Amino acid sequence: MFSVRQKRAIADKVQQILRNTHHQELPDSEILFLLRVEGAQAWSFAEIRNNGAVVEPGINAWNEMLDRQDAVRFADRIKALLRKLDAEHSHADRSAGCPTCVWIESQPEWGEIVQERDNTR
Repeated sequence: MFSVRQKRAIADKVQQILRNTHHQELPDSEILFLLRVEGAQAWSFAEIRNNGAVVEPGINAWNEMLDRQDAVRFADRIKALLRKLDAEHSHADRSAGCPTCVWIESQPEWGEIVQERDNTR
Protein backbone atom coordinates (compact mmCIF):
# COMPACT_ATOMS: atom_id res chain seq x y z
CA MET A 1 0.00 0.00 0.00
CA PHE A 2 1.48 3.37 -1.13
CA SER A 3 4.45 3.95 -3.36
CA VAL A 4 7.84 5.07 -2.06
CA ARG A 5 7.06 8.63 -3.21
CA GLN A 6 3.73 8.59 -1.38
CA LYS A 7 5.28 7.18 1.81
CA ARG A 8 7.99 9.85 1.77
CA ALA A 9 5.38 12.59 1.28
CA ILE A 10 3.27 11.22 4.14
CA ALA A 11 6.35 10.95 6.37
CA ASP A 12 7.26 14.57 5.62
CA LYS A 13 3.78 15.72 6.60
CA VAL A 14 3.72 13.64 9.79
CA GLN A 15 7.16 15.04 10.71
CA GLN A 16 5.84 18.58 10.21
CA ILE A 17 2.65 17.93 12.19
CA LEU A 18 4.68 16.55 15.08
CA ARG A 19 7.17 19.42 14.88
CA ASN A 20 4.34 21.98 14.91
CA THR A 21 3.20 20.72 18.33
CA HIS A 22 6.37 22.30 19.80
CA HIS A 23 6.26 19.58 22.44
CA GLN A 24 9.19 19.93 24.83
CA GLU A 25 9.91 16.19 24.84
CA LEU A 26 10.51 15.99 21.08
CA PRO A 27 14.13 16.03 19.92
CA ASP A 28 15.54 18.98 17.95
CA SER A 29 16.71 16.46 15.35
CA GLU A 30 14.47 14.33 13.16
CA ILE A 31 11.54 12.83 15.05
CA LEU A 32 11.45 9.04 14.91
CA PHE A 33 8.05 7.48 14.31
CA LEU A 34 6.33 4.42 12.90
CA LEU A 35 2.85 4.81 11.44
CA ARG A 36 0.83 1.73 10.50
CA VAL A 37 -2.02 2.24 8.06
CA GLU A 38 -4.54 -0.59 7.73
CA GLY A 39 -6.21 -1.06 4.33
CA ALA A 40 -9.71 -2.29 3.65
CA GLN A 41 -8.49 -5.89 3.33
CA ALA A 42 -6.59 -7.81 6.02
CA TRP A 43 -3.57 -8.17 3.71
CA SER A 44 -3.49 -4.46 2.84
CA PHE A 45 -1.36 -2.26 5.08
CA ALA A 46 1.55 0.14 5.07
CA GLU A 47 4.21 0.93 7.62
CA ILE A 48 5.56 4.43 7.25
CA ARG A 49 8.66 5.56 9.13
CA ASN A 50 10.34 8.91 9.33
CA ASN A 51 12.37 9.39 6.16
CA GLY A 52 15.73 9.41 7.97
CA ALA A 53 15.08 5.88 9.23
CA VAL A 54 14.59 4.50 5.70
CA VAL A 55 17.94 4.39 3.91
CA GLU A 56 16.96 1.87 1.24
CA PRO A 57 13.19 1.64 0.92
CA GLY A 58 11.58 -1.62 -0.06
CA ILE A 59 9.86 -1.23 -3.40
CA ASN A 60 6.59 -2.95 -4.21
CA ALA A 61 6.17 -2.90 -7.99
CA TRP A 62 2.38 -2.98 -7.74
CA ASN A 63 2.24 0.10 -5.48
CA GLU A 64 4.71 1.94 -7.71
CA MET A 65 2.61 1.13 -10.78
CA LEU A 66 -0.57 2.36 -9.08
CA ASP A 67 1.14 5.62 -8.15
CA ARG A 68 2.28 6.18 -11.75
CA GLN A 69 -1.22 5.45 -13.03
CA ASP A 70 -2.68 8.01 -10.62
CA ALA A 71 -0.09 10.55 -11.75
CA VAL A 72 -0.87 9.86 -15.40
CA ARG A 73 -4.62 10.12 -14.81
CA PHE A 74 -4.11 13.38 -12.93
CA ALA A 75 -1.85 14.77 -15.68
CA ASP A 76 -4.41 13.75 -18.30
CA ARG A 77 -7.17 15.57 -16.39
CA ILE A 78 -5.01 18.67 -16.09
CA LYS A 79 -4.19 18.55 -19.80
CA ALA A 80 -7.88 18.18 -20.68
CA LEU A 81 -8.81 21.13 -18.46
CA LEU A 82 -6.04 23.24 -19.92
CA ARG A 83 -7.12 22.39 -23.46
CA LYS A 84 -10.71 23.29 -22.57
CA LEU A 85 -9.64 26.57 -20.98
CA ASP A 86 -7.46 27.37 -23.96
CA ALA A 87 -10.22 26.54 -26.45
CA GLU A 88 -12.87 28.53 -24.58
CA HIS A 89 -10.92 31.76 -24.67
CA SER A 90 -9.15 31.31 -28.00
CA HIS A 91 -8.41 34.38 -30.02
CA ALA A 92 -6.15 35.08 -32.97
CA ASP A 93 -3.81 37.63 -31.41
CA ARG A 94 -1.83 35.95 -28.63
CA SER A 95 0.48 38.96 -28.36
CA ALA A 96 -2.30 41.14 -26.95
CA GLY A 97 -1.30 40.21 -23.39
CA CYS A 98 -4.37 38.16 -22.55
CA PRO A 99 -3.87 37.25 -18.84
CA THR A 100 -5.14 33.71 -19.40
CA CYS A 101 -2.74 33.13 -22.32
CA VAL A 102 0.13 34.58 -20.31
CA TRP A 103 -0.72 32.33 -17.37
CA ILE A 104 -1.05 29.17 -19.49
CA GLU A 105 2.23 29.83 -21.26
CA SER A 106 3.99 30.51 -17.94
CA GLN A 107 3.33 26.97 -16.67
CA PRO A 108 6.59 25.12 -17.42
CA GLU A 109 5.19 21.66 -16.64
CA TRP A 110 2.55 22.22 -19.30
CA GLY A 111 5.00 23.21 -22.02
CA GLU A 112 4.09 20.20 -24.15
CA ILE A 113 0.42 21.22 -24.12
CA VAL A 114 1.25 24.77 -25.16
CA GLN A 115 3.53 23.39 -27.88
CA GLU A 116 0.84 20.96 -29.02
CA ARG A 117 -1.70 23.79 -29.12
CA ASP A 118 0.58 26.01 -31.16
CA ASN A 119 1.33 23.18 -33.60
CA THR A 120 -2.37 22.52 -34.27
CA ARG A 121 -3.31 26.14 -34.96
